[in-house]
Amino acid sequence: MRKHTVDEMLHAVDQVLNAVDEILAAVDQVLNAVDEILAAIDQILNNEDKGSGERQPQESYWSFPIYSDLSTSVNR
Repeated sequence: MRKHTVDEMLHAVDQVLNAVDEILAAVDQVLNAVDEILAAIDQILNNEDKGSGERQPQESYWSFPIYSDLSTSVNR
């Protein structure tokens, strides 16, 4: 079995870190798209509320634990 040099191992680690960076960038793009979709839904709901004469207070989507956890983990 061939022994790997330190340079080869560092290069492999660098490749893994680059792949992780690409994955995080893709996740960030997905979260941005989800944010835009949720903002559009919120705008639609707000427009519907204005037509009824009564506006019900709505909980922000940022309060949903899954979305807020993903958002903060990507921005670390």
